[in-house]
Amino acid sequence: MRILSGSNLKPNRYCAIRIDSVTKVMSTANQLSQFKTNAIEVMVLVTTPVDKWTPPCTLYRVTFKDGSEIGITASYKGRESLRPWENGRIYQINVPASCVKPVRESHKSGILADKEIKICKAISWKLSTEVWPVKVQIRSLPFAELHQKGDTDVFDIVGIVVNDPAVNSQGKLAKKCVELENDDQVITMELLEGHAQAPLKKGDICAAHGVGLNEWQGDRVVTTKHLSWIPKNPLGINGIVQPPARKEESPKKRALKMVSTDPISVVELQTLSAKMVENMESQTVGSAKIEAARCTVRVSFGEVDESFFDQNFVLEEQTHPRFLLSTSMSDSTGSIAHVKVWTKALCVILEKNPDEVLEAWQECENEDCKTAFMDKLNAGLAGTWDCVITLSPWTSTAKGPCADVNIQNVSAITK
Repeated sequence: MRILSGSNLKPNRYCAIRIDSVTKVMSTANQLSQFKTNAIEVMVLVTTPVDKWTPPCTLYRVTFKDGSEIGITASYKGRESLRPWENGRIYQINVPASCVKPVRESHKSGILADKEIKICKAISWKLSTEVWPVKVQIRSLPFAELHQKGDTDVFDIVGIVVNDPAVNSQGKLAKKCVELENDDQVITMELLEGHAQAPLKKGDICAAHGVGLNEWQGDRVVTTKHLSWIPKNPLGINGIVQPPARKEESPKKRALKMVSTDPISVVELQTLSAKMVENMESQTVGSAKIEAARCTVRVSFGEVDESFFDQNFVLEEQTHPRFLLSTSMSDSTGSIAHVKVWTKALCVILEKNPDEVLEAWQECENEDCKTAFMDKLNAGLAGTWDCVITLSPWTSTAKGPCADVNIQNVSAITK
């Protein structure tokens, strides 16, 4: 790095600097003073109320005319003062120096900035008479590079929506799972809480600004942060171009692999299962609940035959298609006759998203379609897979204590 200076120019924080041959200038967001009042003009991009925090807050993602961004946290009387603010409108506000704070964990908000604004007292503002376009730069990360990102990284992605996502409100947080495609790479992105209301449908271009990675049950997914921005009509935003669509003949590749752990053998899984059943049998009233166990195995699956079509394969068709395949699995140490392969794993094996699996299943009305579906499934099952296993304790009326082998996710070793 070298300072661009003339003969009498002394280096200071307002100088342009050259990094990797690209000249950059200090942004408005980074120039906010912690020593005097800041008269600023900002456009609101995202508004996120967080009533569960203590104290309850409203979070804002705002941008300056130069495209730089900053987060605002409003609480107490400050929250009431800013309540009329609307997304897409430009406001003028005088921010006291005491409200400008250094950022400690930018990955939680989804805004890459050195400073943030925290307002807890009543503050004056007015609607600006200026009109200017959004200049936020969205730098789409190639899907192939996502696997190298950590859980504190913040990045942007752009892709084509290949499913018809719907909001799932069954958990603690409202969630919408969107399948995104860019060339031959596919990822799953979870839109959480307010972001789940984004009106996305199959074929749309989706841009996500300020998102990150989350790990759950051995799976990695892209997920929104409190102040991630999902712009409407994103092709008009700086840095966004039409992503290439996958050629029909090219297979889908999952850009994000499972969390890697050392697999155990089938015989070790059987020992773990037997131990769980033994603990259940010896359990007394009032003793601690026996929790499910999680591990990874490397196996191949047994073939399915015509009886497969008599299984209760499709558990749910509407909104969130869910599937269950009962089959066997084995490695060099042994085999297990009854395992349950669930939706996520089946979609990876079949190289389809849930909507596509459901569509292919519904077409199995004649023998040719049945044969094609079964051949595709068996070709995948015959490969070698690392599988995320959840060993779940339950009690059967007929058999007594049992340990179900549930396969939640898989990653191909050979196909």
